[in-house]
Amino acid sequence: MFTAKVAPDLSLALARAAGQAPAVHAPGGVGAGLVLAGLAVAGWLVYRVSLWLHPFAMCRRCGGTGITTGFLPWTRAFCYKCHGRGLVPRFGAKAADAWGRRPR
Repeated sequence: MFTAKVAPDLSLALARAAGQAPAVHAPGGVGAGLVLAGLAVAGWLVYRVSLWLHPFAMCRRCGGTGITTGFLPWTRAFCYKCHGRGLVPRFGAKAADAWGRRPR
């Protein structure tokens, strides 16, 4: 049992110990850097997998139709952005193989 004489000394000792000990749950500079690097690598891997699954996006110029209209309503032509395909490669997608041929 604590007496009135011991209680103030105990609270001072606890306050001193809490002020000197580093916080275990707070990551330091190296720990935060590793967490950020891990998140960056995980984000890059997720983007690469999504790029592997869906390498093309709809062409924004023609809306995915492959045909653009001119000034007059009856003038139509193949889209110059996607070459009439309606799809364009996403950022980072492989647009050609090692020999320069485009994938079909």
